[in-house]
Amino acid sequence: MKAVSRNCKVVFALAVATGLAACTGTVDSDKTGGDSSGGAGGESGSGGNQSGGQSTQPNPTDCKNADDCPAAAFVMRRLTREEYDNTVSDMLGAPLTPAQSFPVEEKVKGFDNNGSALSFPGVLAEQSLAASAQLAKAAAAKASTWNSCASGGGSTDCARKVIEGFGRRAWRRPLAAEEIDRLMGVFEKGETFLEGIEMAAQSLLISVPFFYRVEQVGDKARTATSWEMASRLSYLIWKSLPDEELFAAAADNKLTTEAQIAAQAQRMLSDGKAKRTFAAFNKQWLELSKISTAAKDPKTFPKWNNDYADLLRKGAEAFAAHVAAEGKVSDLFTAGYVFVNDDLAPYYGASKPGSTAFKKVELDDPKRRAGILTQGGMLASHSGFNSTSPTFTGRYIREQLLCGTLPPPPPDVNVMIGLAPPDQTTREHHTAHNNNPQCTGCHRLMDPIGFAFEEYDAMGQHRTTEHGKPIDATGEAVDTDLGKFTGVTELAQKLVNSDDAAACWAKQWFRFAFGRLETSGDEAAVQALKTSLRKEGTFRELLLQTTKSRLFAEVPAGGG
Repeated sequence: MKAVSRNCKVVFALAVATGLAACTGTVDSDKTGGDSSGGAGGESGSGGNQSGGQSTQPNPTDCKNADDCPAAAFVMRRLTREEYDNTVSDMLGAPLTPAQSFPVEEKVKGFDNNGSALSFPGVLAEQSLAASAQLAKAAAAKASTWNSCASGGGSTDCARKVIEGFGRRAWRRPLAAEEIDRLMGVFEKGETFLEGIEMAAQSLLISVPFFYRVEQVGDKARTATSWEMASRLSYLIWKSLPDEELFAAAADNKLTTEAQIAAQAQRMLSDGKAKRTFAAFNKQWLELSKISTAAKDPKTFPKWNNDYADLLRKGAEAFAAHVAAEGKVSDLFTAGYVFVNDDLAPYYGASKPGSTAFKKVELDDPKRRAGILTQGGMLASHSGFNSTSPTFTGRYIREQLLCGTLPPPPPDVNVMIGLAPPDQTTREHHTAHNNNPQCTGCHRLMDPIGFAFEEYDAMGQHRTTEHGKPIDATGEAVDTDLGKFTGVTELAQKLVNSDDAAACWAKQWFRFAFGRLETSGDEAAVQALKTSLRKEGTFRELLLQTTKSRLFAEVPAGGG
């Protein structure tokens, strides 16, 4: 009966304090935009964006003047699973991963942080309620770290101080007096001091201001406040809540000028937590997670080790992390080294580094291996079980690195091309298949690019012949400034020098950094990112350029 009684008290207290109940519905945009103390689970629906503001993003349209271009609609962004875990880990001072059991985010153009797709379904309400209970228990156990007065059992005044301190971190802003009063009402439902703190902490951890990056919107765009800027910086650079120095700057209203914002951004980039952002971007942009799914026919590729898929992914992630920290974005496609450990080294024919950790190893032949496009992970994951696929590799380049949009195949077309017969190379087989008029329109955009990858087999090993015939690795990216090329390393070099590719990479970063698709009103910001790529070319400068953008400093109009 004790457990049942306490559970009822918790649900009642949460409902009183934050409006949370295990129900679903549609958010009233006026409430969400104006009242930042409402509950998340009880006011969120399961479809589309139910997070307040306008959920639709305008399609790009032509406009002559920047002031006449339509601005992006305001969308209040929910924390992703990674941001949730980082936030609670940094709040409680321990590595925690409760959000890994939450529903996987729906991706938009490959990214999981698009505000319009981050819904709040009923299952998330249930799972986050359970997670908040465990997190609140851990928070109560650390009450004395929020305020030393809690070490002696605590009083009502002490509870208010603890809740105020914990609440500021949970909601990333100071709590208003009436909000603290409501949470004190929850505290008083507890039978002991720590139980009351635990219940108040759970109320904070299941609320809208914790789950969402709340910003007040009006009829007109305005400059972000220092408190809003603190969260913008921290979730861009660290994918987590602000630290105490950033909170202090917000409290002193010292996050309003470009110089103040730049100084904090520079400081934050020196923190190891900044690796999170670059790792997340490269993982999603370059599709590194797909590497783990690579599988090969053991009869066709007897040298394939089933451990290679996971090893190749880890090697690619280590390579991308090194480039983000010490190189330029272009090095992703031209660097003549890989990261291997003793288990992966045989794959590349490299000497073992004498370590289970991944180490940088220079390769002997830069014409065969240069950059991530020639690494085994990318090659194996964009090939089939027992054959290469010019279509898969060509589509990857076209969509991820050139930002092309490819329509789905006609419904009456058989897309299963099958293996090349013994008297044909894969290139010959695809060329014959794509002579079909129903296929040519799309495949001309993909396959000629993918043919450059035919110098590698489906396992990612270099080859010069297939079925006794010499490999033809010449390719072409039609309707782009890349032109023709031979082999992957030449393709990679053309990408690095391509204006079309630079425009795409800037656009991909914009989508990730701002958590939305670009509109015609964002053209100046995207162009500035492209210029940064061409001039400095580092991930660091790309991020700093983002913080200088007018869009980063401005809260758009709510429009509703």
